[in-house]
Amino acid sequence: MPSSLLLFTATAALTASAAASCGRSDDVPCLRIPPCGGVAPAAAAAPFYVSDAATRVLASPQTKVAICHTASGLRVVYEGDDAHVVTPWTRCNDPVFERSSTFEFFASPVERPTDDPIWYHEIDGGPAGVLWAGVSNNSKGNATTCDAAAGDACVAGNLNCSGAQTFPSAPGLRATIANSSRGWEETLDVPFAAFPASFVGRGRWPLWRVNFYRYAYPHGPDATFSNYQLSAWSPTHDPSFHTPSRFGVALLVDASDTPLPFPDGRKVAAARRNLDEARRRAAVGAVGELTPASDPAWERTGDPRAVPPPQDFGQWPLGVF
Repeated sequence: MPSSLLLFTATAALTASAAASCGRSDDVPCLRIPPCGGVAPAAAAAPFYVSDAATRVLASPQTKVAICHTASGLRVVYEGDDAHVVTPWTRCNDPVFERSSTFEFFASPVERPTDDPIWYHEIDGGPAGVLWAGVSNNSKGNATTCDAAAGDACVAGNLNCSGAQTFPSAPGLRATIANSSRGWEETLDVPFAAFPASFVGRGRWPLWRVNFYRYAYPHGPDATFSNYQLSAWSPTHDPSFHTPSRFGVALLVDASDTPLPFPDGRKVAAARRNLDEARRRAAVGAVGELTPASDPAWERTGDPRAVPPPQDFGQWPLGVF
């Protein structure tokens, strides 16, 4: 495991107290995700809270997550304290979220921090090196990231697989499991190619909604395996992990901590929609999210891809991210 992924620093771990800087008005946490192997350590998502508790309750055992990006995808490293690691599952898409210790990763590219994704990927890893992977379509979301006209599959369900973790539609999706003196660890590589082509098909997409979850048995499983603990980086305050509004906001940055650019004309199209919405809201006296309001480029007509994006990322809601 790369040593840089083990550097969990106070400056890298952004907690709910900084959530207002994510471009949202709620308390979801945010991350700036650096490239792997750079000078900066991987971003740290910690601590974990009991996900289904009504208030913020620290989970025990605890979990740390480190995340960084490569040219081809996201690398996620889980470190879980655990005295009772259990699983009966040995093949891909076995239900590792039942009767098993499990790390789970939910992710979707989005256009704005306020987008709660309708479509997102769920990837669950078990301690025997088994992966479950699928695509969810969730009516609790408010923004779609799937565009059939752009070539996206827009089909919910499990990804086809074979063996323990071979997924032809997501080449490069893999997990490496290791035991530790305190519990177990998983290094998960998630390829950008698994996500909608209309977003990441043109390059590394910079803005994501993500969450990290865990099933654990702090006192060992009972006879029915019903005494599990659900924990999360951003708790859902619900027995279900499938709550897109509680996913954290993640921004991919380069080695100098500068946000990655939005590929092609998608940023321009999104910005124009934001500007139209800002004008509409201003007309009725509403107060909403910040928008790229005063750049003459947004007034031009023609092919959006010909419009140079604003040089200052601070014009976006992420400017104080």
